[in-house]
Amino acid sequence: MLFALTSCSSTKQAAQSPNASPAPLRSCELRALTIDAAELIVESNADGTLASVTVVKAPDEATRVEAIDDVLRRFGPARRDARIVAHQSRWWGLTTYTDPCGHPVTPLASPSPAR
Repeated sequence: MLFALTSCSSTKQAAQSPNASPAPLRSCELRALTIDAAELIVESNADGTLASVTVVKAPDEATRVEAIDDVLRRFGPARRDARIVAHQSRWWGLTTYTDPCGHPVTPLASPSPAR
């Protein structure tokens, strides 16, 4: 339920044929695809570029690799948006952090100054 509340939009689309050309990714989209007999989840950034590819199920390693290669050819390289948005709670004063699509993130701790 938390995931549903934090995502900008969510779309599920299945491309059954390896020759099918799926529509371009939209902003903050989460899409399920079946490519080369492998089930994948692709996620986009706020600007519609590919953020990540997750293989849910593949019959073997060669199929997994080919499916990932197909996704990268269709949507470009996977690069997660590194921007972080801070949200201040009105009631508790706590700060939460999300990416531009609203997915919760944990900011990296800044390195301590050299002494």
